[in-house]
Amino acid sequence: PKESTSWPREDRLFQQIFQQVRDPLSAISAMDTLTAAEWEFIGNHTPEVPGLATLQPLALRGMVHYVTWNRMLEEHATWRYRIEDANVSFVCMQAGLLLDRCYRHKTSDKESQRGRIGTLAWADLDRLSMAWADALRVMALRYGYGRALSPFLVDTRAGPPQDALAHHG
Repeated sequence: PKESTSWPREDRLFQQIFQQVRDPLSAISAMDTLTAAEWEFIGNHTPEVPGLATLQPLALRGMVHYVTWNRMLEEHATWRYRIEDANVSFVCMQAGLLLDRCYRHKTSDKESQRGRIGTLAWADLDRLSMAWADALRVMALRYGYGRALSPFLVDTRAGPPQDALAHHG
């Protein structure tokens, strides 16, 4: 997978760009709710991957989209936040929006988790494309999604798990 996008930074139309990220496995599994028109829009704005809008299987399409879209946003974003940790008030204030406008348009958790691909594991994505799965894994770790690590690889720099410390008081 290509490491950068073709959109020049100086062509930005906005003063601030917010990059909202979500756990990649959850995000990809929910992408089957996108319509053909939405995929066409995504494909038209992802010139690095010709045919993205119709790439099969759908989980591969979602993985490629997550990586390419977020790489582009990394180059342009002023702010990045994880949707799981988002403080709506802070994001609204940073964007210069009125708080009542932000809360009026909030999507419920039920609406945002309606995907039909099913539960994905990293092994599923590895089978589709090791190169794209590796790129996604690196990105997920950079965004703070620790379960992107292999279950056989433990980061000892972080110390023992917190629950282990609680048992030894």
